[in-house]
Amino acid sequence: MKKLLFAVVVFLLALPAVAQGNAVKEFIVEAGDAAEYYEFTVTLRADTYVNHSNWILLVESSNPEGCFEELYNGASRYNSTTREVLKGISSAGVFRIEPTCTIVFSLANEPDEVDPVRNSNKVKIAKVKKQKTADLTYEWQLVRFGKGKYIHLPKDGYEVNKTMPGYEACLGDSSTQEHYEDSIVVYPVYLHMKQRVDCYLRTEYQALKEQIQFYKW
Repeated sequence: MKKLLFAVVVFLLALPAVAQGNAVKEFIVEAGDAAEYYEFTVTLRADTYVNHSNWILLVESSNPEGCFEELYNGASRYNSTTREVLKGISSAGVFRIEPTCTIVFSLANEPDEVDPVRNSNKVKIAKVKKQKTADLTYEWQLVRFGKGKYIHLPKDGYEVNKTMPGYEACLGDSSTQEHYEDSIVVYPVYLHMKQRVDCYLRTEYQALKEQIQFYKW
């Protein structure tokens, strides 16, 4: 009996190590598999992630419970079968996993008006590599971006100086733009920098001071 109890204790203690060994920092569902209600299981390391897809990721179950935390662009859906509200993250949303855990996700369609990831049907869960913050005023300010993809967290827009070379990359993936004489107001979902880019940015209004944030992955 003692040997059996000892074996059970050893097994339980080994579970976190097993989960850590199976954990990944990135996970991809290929475009051919992505469909409404498609379920997949993934073990993610304790970290911050971006849902780079045109789908909502709904948390069907997780082990341990409560390891999934919405940070930006959260989503939820009522499950009439279990009478539970499923937490999730929308397209281009940011979430945290703590501690390392295994999650069963299902895919749900985004509303038609939301389509922030162009030309891609696959689902990619990508680890956030860096958080970038800029304190903007109405004076033009240099904000330098390294190569990579960036999620713009606030929903408020900012102005991009269109008189500076290479400003197009600073506009990001934006469906809303307002043009002025020397600037463009944009409301980007994310930016894709293929090389280092110097952006000259400012707030929309003269009296406004604003801190804007980006997550890079």
